[in-house]
Amino acid sequence: MKAFKYRIYPTKSQQEVLEGEFGAVRWAYNYYLAANRDLRAIKERRMSFVEMTTDLARLKMTDEYRWLTGAYAQSLNQAIKNLMDGYTRHKNGQSRAPVFKSKHDLNKACYYPQGVKFKGRKIHIPKLGLVKVILDRHFLGKIKTVTLKKTPTNKYFVSILVDDGAEQPKLNKTIPKNKVIGVDVGIKDFAVDSNGNRTANPRHFMKYHARLQTAQKSLSRKQIGSKRRVKQRLKVASIHEKVANCRHDFLHKTSTKMVDENQAVILEKLNVKGMTKNRRLAKHVQDLGLGKYSRLVEYKCAWRGKHFLEIDQWYPSSKTCFECCSVNKDLTLSDRTWECFSCGTILNRDLNAAKNIRREGINVIGQLGVSVLEFSENVEGMSDYYLDLALTNSSLKEALKLSSVV
Repeated sequence: MKAFKYRIYPTKSQQEVLEGEFGAVRWAYNYYLAANRDLRAIKERRMSFVEMTTDLARLKMTDEYRWLTGAYAQSLNQAIKNLMDGYTRHKNGQSRAPVFKSKHDLNKACYYPQGVKFKGRKIHIPKLGLVKVILDRHFLGKIKTVTLKKTPTNKYFVSILVDDGAEQPKLNKTIPKNKVIGVDVGIKDFAVDSNGNRTANPRHFMKYHARLQTAQKSLSRKQIGSKRRVKQRLKVASIHEKVANCRHDFLHKTSTKMVDENQAVILEKLNVKGMTKNRRLAKHVQDLGLGKYSRLVEYKCAWRGKHFLEIDQWYPSSKTCFECCSVNKDLTLSDRTWECFSCGTILNRDLNAAKNIRREGINVIGQLGVSVLEFSENVEGMSDYYLDLALTNSSLKEALKLSSVV
């Protein structure tokens, strides 16, 4: 499954239809969220998906809710399914309990599980008809689900989930040690890897902080309900969108480079929610997008058949000396370099942490049945047969000779 996102340009009449769709989807979600809360208070259970969709069909036949027939039925059913998914994620501890959606929320969405087709440079969407679309890239596969979204800057996008029919690559059971990399992320430098490479923190939000302050100050002075307030709100939203786009582009480029150049990427699992409770660092931590960076590296490794691992957040990567493994319990956040009290080595905090993360990751990968070989040559692209043979004979050169003979 892969998702492709395109911008669309609906006409004014189509935008009016979409506003009705957004409202109907939000209403269905909120209505059955309230119904489940009431039912749980009485009978200590929730309605099933079948019960909710059956009840929705009954409501459409009443005079009070006959207006629901104007909305796309599959979108309403998908909203109910999203509510059920929210309950499941909350039960598994992955997110908070579902909450009501406000009509003042500027991020709006509706769903089309079927009926979407491409016709030239236009896309056919149920209830809308043909809509102009910018196809900046093409895809092959079967369309599964389409989500139509409206951003706070009044832009419309479609996210298309496609099943390309390809099998997910299998993970290599044998990888060269020089293709395993450990990465330590932070605020001073966005990322420092075990090879000594540093990626500077771009600080996207701070670049636009002054412009955002001026725009928000002007917005606060506008009269509520006036046209000038609407225009100024769009200016504020466009600055936030610019920051988000810059961060999104940076994270994608950085993660792609990291995955392409290595066979295994080791990160440290961070408690981002806890880090944001520091009032002095919260803004800088949120600007990094650490959670998203980890997710990008994870699924890109899965796409390419490479290993991804997050070591325990309580592993003392910064406080442990890479040379002698002694732990400096007195190390503070302000100490960027420190001297090991045991072996006397001068250590850089971030580089030392990245090396420790790599070493710990190699140990964990080895316990999972993956062989990490000590090769000086570049063995990327070799077959598993010759890599296993090299492991048995403890010599890469012998395996290469056998390979040339065959």
